[in-house]
Amino acid sequence: MKGLWLPRMVFCIFLTMLTVGLQVYSVRSTQRQVAREVVRFHVLANSDSVKDQKTKLQVRDVLVAHLQNKMKKIKSKAEAEGYLQAHKKELQKLAERTLTHLREKKLVKVYLTNKKFPVKRYGDVVFPAGNYDTLQVEIGNAKGKNWWCVMYPTLCMIDEAHASVPLESKEKLKKGVKAEAYESITCEKETPVETEIHFKMVEWLLREK
Repeated sequence: MKGLWLPRMVFCIFLTMLTVGLQVYSVRSTQRQVAREVVRFHVLANSDSVKDQKTKLQVRDVLVAHLQNKMKKIKSKAEAEGYLQAHKKELQKLAERTLTHLREKKLVKVYLTNKKFPVKRYGDVVFPAGNYDTLQVEIGNAKGKNWWCVMYPTLCMIDEAHASVPLESKEKLKKGVKAEAYESITCEKETPVETEIHFKMVEWLLREK
């Protein structure tokens, strides 16, 4: 019996690695599915000064208020990207007018890109880390702390940690991803906190590779 400890240990290690591997595969699959259905929104402040961070939030508020109702009428990610691409200059001018009102003389860049995001919780929905298409807004040197949300479907709640995602937005997500992925990000089997911890563990494992 004593000679069986090594095979048993090897088996336990193999089983653990297999379980972790399946978890990583599942989360990465979920992320890819979600990424195909969403457009995120990313605002970078000029710097980390109190004034620049406040300016970032004011620009954010103006752009979110302008875009939210328009995004609610849009039926697909492709349509959302088309609208944002066509209205980039309009959004840039809106941000610049906001800065002018605040007596700020900084340039603003607005463009669509693909960026890597960490795990992020939006009320009762949690998005795994990974690359997502995003509407990027850069104020001045864009060296300060950033703020992000999901522009399509509309998940841009200012108080993300305590809000509940609109049912309409959840339905748009549900149509584009598999049932298992939808259940995962909407925390149907775990609490939002548990799901967030789960996704962050996978994010850490991938970072350590």
